[in-house]
Amino acid sequence: MVRVGRDRTTNTSAARRRPRVVRPAAALVVGVLILVMLACVAVLTSAAHQFRFSDLGQVGLWLSFGLVGVVVAWHQPRNPMGWVLLGVTFFFVLDALGNSYESLDYWLHGGRLPLGWLAVLLAPSWAPSIVLAGVALMLFPDGRILASWWKPMLWVYLALGALWLAGASRHGVDCAGGHCFATRVRTS
Repeated sequence: MVRVGRDRTTNTSAARRRPRVVRPAAALVVGVLILVMLACVAVLTSAAHQFRFSDLGQVGLWLSFGLVGVVVAWHQPRNPMGWVLLGVTFFFVLDALGNSYESLDYWLHGGRLPLGWLAVLLAPSWAPSIVLAGVALMLFPDGRILASWWKPMLWVYLALGALWLAGASRHGVDCAGGHCFATRVRTS
């Protein structure tokens, strides 16, 4: 027996039996990756002449989700809430990165930049963020389903979310002859 904290004790053999799924440092790595992606979004948005001050509110929202996700995943790596919040931030920033590069490539350079097709495929990356935000609401506050009758609801939600993700990933992309093109209409 090992003394943990002030009043609790734990069996060291029980603690050794459960392998650590994710190291706390992984949360920091994901957080830094998100910050690097945000910096790339800023550069690409500026290069594509798409920067608007009104987008800074979104960035603040993404950073708040990401910061809370990093803190929770760092201190409690087994708690899915931190990882879900990091996933929300990651996919929203990935969507912004894809849209910025797509604008730069197809609108300003006529599709001549490398990996433009990948930017088109990343365009619906907002959809997993919305599904994960719903999962975060269902798992709030401690990362577990609060009542047993919510478990079937979670599975139904995830199944509907998977169908919605499949539809969202197909919308707006036209692939023909190995080349993918955005089918969005440019407004401005």
